Amino acid sequence: MLLLNKKQARTLDQLRRIPVPEARPWGGTGECTWQPVQHGELVDTLLGEVRRAGLRCKSTAWAVNDAETDLFGCVVFAPDAKRPAPDGTVFSLALRHSNAGRYAMAFGFGAQVVVCTLWRRLHKVQYGEPLIMRSALSGGPPIASW
Repeated sequence: MLLLNKKQARTLDQLRRIPVPEARPWGGTGECTWQPVQHGELVDTLLGEVRRAGLRCKSTAWAVNDAETDLFGCVVFAPDAKRPAPDGTVFSLALRHSNAGRYAMAFGFGAQVVVCTLWRRLHKVQYGEPLIMRSALSGGPPIASW
């Protein structure tokens, strides 16, 4: 599941057209120890590896931040008799990546995963575990619950 502002949603074709930003030094070292990755190329590579592993995608969702430097995504896998998921769930994968160097690429896996572009976090939801999203303010009220 991808929680996002609708203006942040992007198709794979739109991701392929986002330019790669210039690599910039960070951490006060004056050196650039990482290189940005084009969002569409990253997604194409990920989906190619999914297919190579013999998995099928049921659905995908992609989003970016306002500057289009950060990528968020969710891949929901099609049911597979060889890899059954618990009743009422599907296996999914979450992704976050920053071309601005804010954080390294990260993946979340589970019977259900949630990516929130507001908090820039990956949330893995265990089967049968209730999920309550709280506002970004400390101790804020629940804003969504499943």
